[in-house]
Amino acid sequence: MRLAYVTWRNRSRLREYSGGNVAREYLIAKVAELAGADEVVGITLEDLESGASRILAGAGRLLSSLGATSLAALMRELRFEAVGCPDRIADLLAGGSILVADHVRGLLMLSRCLGRLPRGMPIVYLAHDFHVETPYGYLPRASRGHFEGIVRELLRGGAVRLIVTVTLRDKYLYEEEAPGIGVVAFPAVFPPARPVDLSRKPDDRIVVNMVGTHGPPPAFVSKLSELLRRDGVRFELVSVGGPAPGAAHVPNLPRDQFLQRLAEGHAGINYSGSTRPQSGINVKRFDFALAGDVPFSHHLSVTGEPLPREHAFIDAYDLATKLSQFSPRELAEWGRENARYAMALHERAVRSLGEAVRGLLRRGARPRTRAPSPFLRKESLYLSQYRRNSGRRNSA
Repeated sequence: MRLAYVTWRNRSRLREYSGGNVAREYLIAKVAELAGADEVVGITLEDLESGASRILAGAGRLLSSLGATSLAALMRELRFEAVGCPDRIADLLAGGSILVADHVRGLLMLSRCLGRLPRGMPIVYLAHDFHVETPYGYLPRASRGHFEGIVRELLRGGAVRLIVTVTLRDKYLYEEEAPGIGVVAFPAVFPPARPVDLSRKPDDRIVVNMVGTHGPPPAFVSKLSELLRRDGVRFELVSVGGPAPGAAHVPNLPRDQFLQRLAEGHAGINYSGSTRPQSGINVKRFDFALAGDVPFSHHLSVTGEPLPREHAFIDAYDLATKLSQFSPRELAEWGRENARYAMALHERAVRSLGEAVRGLLRRGARPRTRAPSPFLRKESLYLSQYRRNSGRRNSA
């Protein structure tokens, strides 16, 4: 059986160090495993790009360089609506047994091929966010309704048969947005192939982890260090993925090593500089939980299912106050509690997704066994072969 997915990312962005890529890779592999697929084909932005979409991309870059950020964002979203559907891609999609749209942008791209697919072919929509909030909530007000209307029509038109959200909150939102479609919440717990060793946490100091690529700004980190030193707290700051002032720097690592490095700490700073409501994915917060850390989340970063041991903070002063109240041993014990809870949450989510995928196949998919088309080896199409129980994982 072949599973084909459409992603809005181009090939270079597929290799980025991001929570969105972790979720995409893990959830697509999990759907393939649960569906019994022995082949996974990925279709990227380059494979569906058209002349119009390239023009819009160029206009967006120009507007961004001129400081017109709102119009640049609009051009970016219009680009995904303006892609094409070459014959070779339509044939590839039609030859699959189940289709997956990665993100709302991937859904818009896939919609360009819907008229050329067999009627009733099941589509699974991986909703990283609630689309009304992200990405369309950041567009100029006059253009939001355009995209929201398109997505609403796609969801209610019967093509999408299953929506997979990354929080229960988003599940409720999509059930109201698209009544009648199955919706499964799969919280952003994506464990590595091997269990994380939680026994390496030091007892003589509090190790505070940050993920540098999406971590707090330098001024925040400097102030936090100053306040903790002033309070006499023995601590160490570690920045994984990107440098931060006064912090030990650990470069990007493969996902299993990344989580194991986080497991040498006690607390994780889950920082967001946004002042807007956010839906959807919060991989970093649950990565801290898998590593046995206690997440300290910056106000709106707290979205998602609650952990038994976590704290919110509003600024560096508030975070320093809270960190100074706990010992390394207390944080280590609470972190282990978080890890157990996160894995239990994951196991429940896998069962729910499995029931939904099997039900989807019973209702309409026609499993097919076929070799990869010969032209796939000659064309510039991104092709990945999924093998069950391979245990392979890419970087987080």
